[in-house]
Order: sequence, then structure tokens, then C-alpha cells
Amino acid sequence: MLTFTLLRLPYLRLDAVLSRSIAPGDWFYYRAGWYRWAIGIHLFAILPVGILMIPQFIPSLRSPKNITFHKLNGWTIWCLVCIGNIGALMVMGRAFGGGVDSQSIVVILALMTQVGIGMAWWNIKRYQIDQHRAWMLRTMFWLGSIVSTRVVMPVTVLAMTWVGNYYTVIPCRELAFLMAQDTNWSAPKSPMELAMNYPACMGASGNVTDEMVAVNAHFQFGDPQGIGAAFKPTFGMG
Repeated sequence: MLTFTLLRLPYLRLDAVLSRSIAPGDWFYYRAGWYRWAIGIHLFAILPVGILMIPQFIPSLRSPKNITFHKLNGWTIWCLVCIGNIGALMVMGRAFGGGVDSQSIVVILALMTQVGIGMAWWNIKRYQIDQHRAWMLRTMFWLGSIVSTRVVMPVTVLAMTWVGNYYTVIPCRELAFLMAQDTNWSAPKSPMELAMNYPACMGASGNVTDEMVAVNAHFQFGDPQGIGAAFKPTFGMG
């Protein structure tokens, strides 16, 4: 968990790093406004938790001599998890497509971690140290499920690519953003390519419509639309 957190710390540079590291299409929503604030709140709160949780499980730092540090660190973790969950709930409508599966897993994890920390606090107030420790371990494992998610997702994407007949519905404006963007995936594409590949996305006046179209889900460098379509439905599986 610590290694995963340290590798994700550069994500705090939203424009320079996060924009080029997340699933293709998500930056269309995160680049400004409500969802930029939401993903920023989530990352700036939850990433420090991955570092602060380590001292909580070091026996010497739980000794009576260091109990004040243990308590203060525990309260800090609780506050940061609360804030991080709020950010996650704010952004869940767009993260990885914002499907029911993605939103469901975000809500479930938020509830589980809040209940877990609450139960840990309740048990320590009753001097039930073993139960307090058990609930904190459960909560840390639930928070760490994002690590297993990052293993499941690419494997699933490769399987979907191999099968070849999976499709994801994506808004036309998101596709237009992907195809016009100068990213590390490929050079900017012309609006004509959007019209050729997705005719429903271009109106009679040449403007991008508000329609949603089915995009083939597959992993192929140079095709961010297909990669985004492949990653969107996999997040809820973690």
C-alpha cells in the first residue's frame, strides 16, 4: 500500500501528471469546474492516508510512551478518510464513465470505511483493544482494494480486447475532446475523423451533438477512444 501511494503522489500535479495518467476521457470532466475540485479533494486527502497508516501498525509507536502520537495520527487518518470519501462521492458520476457499477462500488467502499473506522473508535472507547485493532485492519484492507482493482482492470481490458465484441456507450463531446486533444496517445485529429467514425456525433451545422454512441472496447495504442471504452466498465470489478 505504501509503495502504491508513493507511486501515485505525482497525481497531485493535476495538469502535468494526472491528465496524462488516468483513463482516456476522464480528463474531459476533471480539467475544470466541479469535478476538478472533487478529484483534487479526493487525491489530496486520501493519498496521505496511505502513508500515515503505516505508523499505526508499528508496535513501538503504539506503546504507552507514544500513545499520544498514535491517537493524533488516528484522528488525522479518520478526518482525511472522511474528506477523501466526500471527494470520491462528488466525482463518482464521471469516474470511469460514471456507470451504475462504478458508482455502486464507490458508495459501498465509502460506507464500509466510515463504518469500519467508527467501529474502531467505538471499541477503543470501551477499551476493547483487540476489536479496535481488528476493525482498523479491516478498514485498511478495504481502502487497499484500489490496489487489487489496478491489477484486475488491465487483465480484464486485455480479455475484452481478445474477445473483441464489447462496446461502451460514450458521449460525443467526450469523444470529440479525445480526438482533438494533443496527448501522448497520438496527434490531434480533425473533426472530419469524428464525423467519419461516429456520424451521429456531428450535427447538420457541423457542431458536435449531445448524443451518445457505442465505442468498441479494445486496447490499442493510438486509439484513446477504444482504450477509454475498455477501462470504463472494469472499475467496478475491483
